[in-house]
Amino acid sequence: KEEPCLICHQSRLNPDVQHYFINIAGKNYGLPEIMSMTVEEALPLFRSKLTNVRDSHEKRIYADIHEKLQM
Repeated sequence: KEEPCLICHQSRLNPDVQHYFINIAGKNYGLPEIMSMTVEEALPLFRSKLTNVRDSHEKRIYADIHEKLQM
């Protein structure tokens, strides 16, 4: 029987980014939470985030995520 990983809690994310949060529409989403979302759940969140970002680097990141979710 496989035991769940006590470090990543089955998220398969590096422990350094486990506690990184993205604020979308006033709610903080952790990376493990975002990674477990379906495309249908994530796409509207990133579409919303993309329209509210002012920083050009951050906007490029969200635009890339949004584009990949639409594929």
